[in-house]
Amino acid sequence: MPCEVLRETETRYVCRMLSEGLLPRGRVDAGDIVEVPKYAVRIETPDHEREIPRQDKTQEESALPQGRGESLVAQLDSAVNQAEQLRDQQIQQQYSDQLGIYVQEKAEQIDRLQSSLAAALTSEQAQLQAIQQRAPGWTAGKKTHAQWEQQVVRRKTRIAQIAFRLERVGEIEEAAGVYAERKIEELAERKLRLDKPELAQEWDKIQSRGRQATISAIESTQSVGQDLGRSLTLSRVVDEE
Repeated sequence: MPCEVLRETETRYVCRMLSEGLLPRGRVDAGDIVEVPKYAVRIETPDHEREIPRQDKTQEESALPQGRGESLVAQLDSAVNQAEQLRDQQIQQQYSDQLGIYVQEKAEQIDRLQSSLAAALTSEQAQLQAIQQRAPGWTAGKKTHAQWEQQVVRRKTRIAQIAFRLERVGEIEEAAGVYAERKIEELAERKLRLDKPELAQEWDKIQSRGRQATISAIESTQSVGQDLGRSLTLSRVVDEE
């Protein structure tokens, strides 16, 4: 397919298509700007026939399309950046939605566990009360008294264990997390990362790029401030002299 080379990088040509056709990435129309590997482009007129030294070729090609060519390339770059931003937004929204689902599941799991433990605690307390009411009389032998005391101790131990677990579950529901506002959100995020590692990796990459951009902006602001400070200092020195 005929095309016009607008500019080049080390491995690719940026070309304007001169006719419609079909590329591996999809259909293109005349006037579309595309990037293609250098091995896919054949220059019809050799450089030595046009008396253009190879070292000047890039400069001449970049000079030919100044204006419209550079504008189209800028539009292409802008479109690519917008597509990347849209993809990042979609990933962040997907991660947020999935995390919300896992948080809800954890909350429901905790509610079920609390209800189950509360029911078990009530049952054990009732059984302990019934055992205590059936205490052997003074005429019963030592073995009978010992067996009854063992039953009481076992029930009390069981009640203490259930009460402790119920308290711990309540703490998880209300406690603040180390890596999240609440412990339940932290547990939900751990499960999400275990179940969907690829989504978590993509989300981490986006967060890392955001932090790097913030750091670069801060460093740039600090650099401007330092330059301004040096300018003011120099200005004062000149005034004093």
